[in-house]
Amino acid sequence: MPRRRRMIQTHQNYRTTDGHTFDRALLMDCHGFGIKVRKEDGHVELTLLTEDDESWFISKSQTFSSYWLTELAELVAATEKFLNHHYTRFEWGWKQK
Repeated sequence: MPRRRRMIQTHQNYRTTDGHTFDRALLMDCHGFGIKVRKEDGHVELTLLTEDDESWFISKSQTFSSYWLTELAELVAATEKFLNHHYTRFEWGWKQK
C-alpha cells in the first residue's frame, strides 16, 4: 500500500525535545535533519533527528524500521535542494552564504 507523500516542515532556531539546538530543522514524519553552521568556518553540519510520540531527538540507536527508508531517501533529496538554495556549495559540502 503506498504511503501518502508528506511535505517537509522547515523550522528556524529549532530545539529538540532532548535540548539540542539547530539553526534550522527539516522534519518529515519520522526523520529530520538539524542544520547547524559552524561559527569558525561557516561549514554546514547535519544531524539526523528521529521522532517518537511527537518528540524530536538525536537517536542513540542507529537502526530504524525499513518502512521509513523511502521517507529517508526523500528527506535526503529535499535537504540537498534546500542546501543548494540557502547555502553555497563548495568542495567539502556547503557553507553559509
